[in-house]
Amino acid sequence: MKEIAIISNQRMFFLYCLLTNKNVEDVFFIFEKGAMPNNLTSISHFIVLDHSKSECYDFFYFNFISCKYRLRGLDVYGADHIKGAKFFLERHRFFVVEDGMMNYSKNMYAFSLFRTRNPVILPGGFHPNVKTIFLTKDNPIPDQIAHKREIINIKTLWQAKTATEKTKILSFFEIDMQEISVIKNRSFVLYTQPLSEDKLLTEAEKIDIYRTILTKYNHSQTVIKPHPRDKTDYKQLFPDAYVMKGTYPSELLTLLGVNFNKVITLFSTAVFDYPKEKIDFYGTAVHPKLLDFFD
Repeated sequence: MKEIAIISNQRMFFLYCLLTNKNVEDVFFIFEKGAMPNNLTSISHFIVLDHSKSECYDFFYFNFISCKYRLRGLDVYGADHIKGAKFFLERHRFFVVEDGMMNYSKNMYAFSLFRTRNPVILPGGFHPNVKTIFLTKDNPIPDQIAHKREIINIKTLWQAKTATEKTKILSFFEIDMQEISVIKNRSFVLYTQPLSEDKLLTEAEKIDIYRTILTKYNHSQTVIKPHPRDKTDYKQLFPDAYVMKGTYPSELLTLLGVNFNKVITLFSTAVFDYPKEKIDFYGTAVHPKLLDFFD
């Protein structure tokens, strides 16, 4: 093994593939449940985190795999805030890869410090073993870690990859190029969120919100990209819209030449790579439960 990657979602896996110069066959992957790419054929060494196990169990288990796969001394890339990351964070050089908007939260430091009482073990890049925090935006981050920030450009990293490397990255997500051809001819895309699955709203409330929003758009020109955890049958609700089947990072659509006129969401971070003038951002004001929860 030459490197360790701790992956919390598919987008982080994609960013890691862009950043690393290692072959995936030489990387030991630790996946959060649901973060694995669709195609694991070329990934030889990986585990999926088991949240039913105790921290004590994790300590002995990660010691075991560190010996078995000779992981000691290797650099670690990815998430420092999920289960199991603490073991490696305390023993390895760590390079945090952006996980979403949590990386830009000014309140994260105060909240984490209140919860742990120890700034040395804070997630989000605060630990002294974290050498770099790879981010895609030059937004404000907590002052305590600003010196570790390195801004990356997804398009630049993608263009630096060889044709073979690009093909391999795309193969992980099993992208249907016929589907890409279909959605290239549509004007709007709605990025949904698992609001009922996460118990923020009922299924009926979630559906009512999206019904109301989509009255403003021509359904025959609309693509719906469901969140991976969103189980709603949007094809039944909006038969004239095209509901995407693939689950992969939204950035891949842009890299593959898909250029929507409008990008629609409540507050999905998937839209933040689009120009501001293209985003119809409805926010939490669409429902009092969302306002109360996120206030």
